Amino acid sequence: MLIRSLLLDFDDGEEESHFHARTGSAVVSQDEIRMEFSGVQSDEGPFRGECHLVRRDALFVGSGWIESKDGRCEATVRATLKRLPHGVSLTGTWQDRGDPAAYEFAADLAETTRPR
Repeated sequence: MLIRSLLLDFDDGEEESHFHARTGSAVVSQDEIRMEFSGVQSDEGPFRGECHLVRRDALFVGSGWIESKDGRCEATVRATLKRLPHGVSLTGTWQDRGDPAAYEFAADLAETTRPR
């Protein structure tokens, strides 16, 4: 199992938003990444989300969503994967549908064992 942290950061000089989350579960294979996450954002309160990416050449691309008290927001996600000695690192963009600017997307996933 892979578990660690996820960050969505947006700052265009006029507006900014920051989502820091912990991944609840993540599966990373050669061709696919699935991740669930949740956290608390200072302005929005509790949120949860998910993304599902598939390999397209050097990138992983796919969809994601975040749900908070204000509703659910769908997104397009693009990321590169870097394998580390004890996990993986993902960096890329998270683009909410209908928004012209994207969030910076980063996830650090480390292998861990959970007690049964």
